[in-house]
Amino acid sequence: MNEEKDSVKSPCNNVCKLDENGLYCISCYRTIDEIQDWSQYGNEEKSKVLDRCEIRKNKDISSIPKGVYCYTPIKFHEDGHLDIEICPYWGSNSNKDTQESGFCILIGEYDWSEDSGFGLLWDQCKSCNINKDF
Repeated sequence: MNEEKDSVKSPCNNVCKLDENGLYCISCYRTIDEIQDWSQYGNEEKSKVLDRCEIRKNKDISSIPKGVYCYTPIKFHEDGHLDIEICPYWGSNSNKDTQESGFCILIGEYDWSEDSGFGLLWDQCKSCNINKDF
């Protein structure tokens, strides 16, 4: 047993039910990918997931990043890598093609919807229009 991975308790309460769009569990507030990947996460990532779940549960929009993207840049590395803090409402569905994989829990929009037309959530471009001006 890996103690590092097992010390943060799962928020699962065995009442699994997806929202009407199939984006997240309405009981624990995790996305499908967060549920599937939970056992692979270390404590730091598990804690971040729990923080995002709490924000989703409370519908707190104060943590939505400023600007046009679904993330806040944290640090740019010399090798071109950018560390980011993602919006707690943004997610990606690993079962979809890359350019159809993005979704926003807050507004219930997702790239693979026939109604969404050409969505850019997969590229973490905002659709919610919250905090777009900065």
